[in-house]
Amino acid sequence: MLALILLTLLAAALVRADDYEYEYQDDDYVAEDCDCGRPRRGGGQRIVGGREVDQHSLPHMAFITIVFPPFNETTTQYQDYRCGGTLINKRYVLTARHCAESRMPDGSFKDNFLRFDVKLGVHYTRNSGDHVQEFSVTRKDVIYYPAEMNPRTMENDIMLLRLDRDVRFTKRIHPACLPKNSTERYDSGKAFVSGWGATRGNQKVGDRLKETTLRLFPLDDEKCFNTVQKKVPDKQLCAYEDGTDSCQGDSGGPLMRTENGRYTVIGIVSHGSGCAREDHAGIYTRVTSFIDWINEVAEDGWCGSPESATTTNPTITETNNAPTTRRRSTDTKFVEGQLCDMSCKPKTQSLTTLDAIYNDGVTRFACYKGQCYAKDGSDFCAIIKEPYPCSKTMRGEIGELQCKYPCNLANSDLRWFIYRYLVGELPRLIHLKVRMRYYADCDLSTGYCCPYTPPGEKEMPGTDCAGNYIDYEPPPFKLI
Repeated sequence: MLALILLTLLAAALVRADDYEYEYQDDDYVAEDCDCGRPRRGGGQRIVGGREVDQHSLPHMAFITIVFPPFNETTTQYQDYRCGGTLINKRYVLTARHCAESRMPDGSFKDNFLRFDVKLGVHYTRNSGDHVQEFSVTRKDVIYYPAEMNPRTMENDIMLLRLDRDVRFTKRIHPACLPKNSTERYDSGKAFVSGWGATRGNQKVGDRLKETTLRLFPLDDEKCFNTVQKKVPDKQLCAYEDGTDSCQGDSGGPLMRTENGRYTVIGIVSHGSGCAREDHAGIYTRVTSFIDWINEVAEDGWCGSPESATTTNPTITETNNAPTTRRRSTDTKFVEGQLCDMSCKPKTQSLTTLDAIYNDGVTRFACYKGQCYAKDGSDFCAIIKEPYPCSKTMRGEIGELQCKYPCNLANSDLRWFIYRYLVGELPRLIHLKVRMRYYADCDLSTGYCCPYTPPGEKEMPGTDCAGNYIDYEPPPFKLI
């Protein structure tokens, strides 16, 4: 009887061990790569022409819904599109840049999305419950590669989503690995791609996770050339197999190989010529071409790394209706540099990046909605090719806030800038353009702002936050 009890307890312990859940802050040591890519039994074989995978055999898969505003003024229905993605550590999902764009009435594409909804731990797209973790990603945490995506070749079709909290790893949710060898060509052998996309060309997207196996080809192979009618750029990969392919709805998902016994994401579903067309390969973003950028931007998501303890978001609290921010105990440098407003330029007005290198190859900078600053605290506007491009960018030294009733923007428009202040990258007092409408002086230690009226000009409506001009928050949008 005692032996039976011991065996029962041992079996229960083994079951709990299989459903591993990491709480990193309590661990003495956790592998910095989050113990990535551990394989699961029963993955599918060969999206179009593929088959359904065993449930939770690909724990790195992210199901992404992108919410866009109504297509035109005649409807109030919000648009939603889907993409795939790859969890790469406890805070970041890797996906395709073109997932952020929707077609406009004039036929052009624009990144006018409202938010990204990310689900982890799902097999069926409608899965819910305790085993599913859901995240909402707003524009400030959608991180584009610094170079623009080429609309013709789709080069630089890559971006990162920074989740709003750390992921809790389980047997259903676990990150994939990034390639270790950045010189690997990936032009031969097999790889597999997975997603919730269409299972036949021009068919509606699927509701369950599928997978298919493809062969990798050199970029100058005829099957690759057929797709784009030119040589495929070196920052991309080419994969093909008769009768099977990734398709609509699979965009952003991973092209994977098993390296050193671990699932490794080598490509991102980008584009093709139809789905499963004979002798027309699928084109994928080559992950190794962007590996340094990925590692640097996602550094606060690596497990057990010192950075992960010092780059989490600050807590913003209310005390007697006055917002205060709790500064971290880590030392931060004193920063004097101001924002450089480039939001008047069409190509830069939506630019968002946490870390990039300017054309001089030296200056590191960050941007939010086209407002950028040098991370070393210098004057970024003095460095760029066209200094002070939007005229009201800089007004010299900013004193204490002057208006009688400053606006409280701590939990809305100012959150991104407050985070950058708390990690020592922005000064306490800054001048910025709010919602592409008006300029304001802001105190990042409190979240208060005073709209700025240039000398000699008529005072702006709402200078002291009267009415709804400054404090107005649009109602929450709903999918109809």
